[in-house]
Amino acid sequence: MAFSDCYKNGGGTVLLGVAWYDRAFFDDRRGAWFGAMHTRIYKEIGVPFENVTVEHWLALDAAEWKPEAPAA
Repeated sequence: MAFSDCYKNGGGTVLLGVAWYDRAFFDDRRGAWFGAMHTRIYKEIGVPFENVTVEHWLALDAAEWKPEAPAA
């Protein structure tokens, strides 16, 4: 059964995790989920854009352990 068939029948959740290791790259790309490529994918699998929810968090900000700065 295709994902779009599951969605038409009233169910389904897609969870996608991305590990961001570079803060500058994350800040630059964090809005990619609503770009042309992603919106086309949502349409192809039958998910209306208004049903897409994106939540961002940085594990490093929440982590108890922090990496040490590289030695100079």
